[in-house]
Amino acid sequence: MQHPITPEDPRTQAKIWQVYRDYFDLAEKKRRWNLREDIPWDQCNPGLDPVIADVVETFCMVELFLPDYLSKQLPQVRGSKGRAWMLASWGYEESKHSMVLNDWMLKGGHRTEEQLHDMDNSVFEREWTLKYHDPLASVVYTMVQEVATRVNYRNLRKIAGGRCPVLRTGYAGLPGGRWWRRSTRWRGGQGSRRGRWRGGCGGAGGWRALCPPGDRD
Repeated sequence: MQHPITPEDPRTQAKIWQVYRDYFDLAEKKRRWNLREDIPWDQCNPGLDPVIADVVETFCMVELFLPDYLSKQLPQVRGSKGRAWMLASWGYEESKHSMVLNDWMLKGGHRTEEQLHDMDNSVFEREWTLKYHDPLASVVYTMVQEVATRVNYRNLRKIAGGRCPVLRTGYAGLPGGRWWRRSTRWRGGQGSRRGRWRGGCGGAGGWRALCPPGDRD
């Protein structure tokens, strides 16, 4: 059972909303990218190692769980406008990521439309489950995952070795450093509850709980 956050001090909610508005205004000015116009699709390299396409397919499948990510985390923060709008904005960006990964595989000749359709179906047959029923734990978990994603995408660019301009362009046109900047905005949005995090499940034990079981030691 999910436990929505309880109402907080209006001043705190106002600060959270301002953090989101600052993030949103900066994104609109400097970070928004167009799927069709900002990516050099005509330079997709069909000759890359098939293993790279397998990795991209895996990344795409992770993004396709977006309906679960939103439908299960939004109820936790419905009472906080700043947090809820941030999650909705994050969902918009994630939807673009899934499309750009999908299009890279198709335009580069790494997958057929039928194969991508099968990929979609294989994901939608499953369901992502909420990891934490505490909204603060959920947002910190998301922050950690965003940083891990940045590392994964950076490593993929290294492996591709500049052989595909689409992958080289900040990974499919995404501005460099986007993952880290966004994760720090997430961190700022939950900062008003940082004291409870430190007292209740912080320190090594708290971070350890955010890791998959096989990665905790």
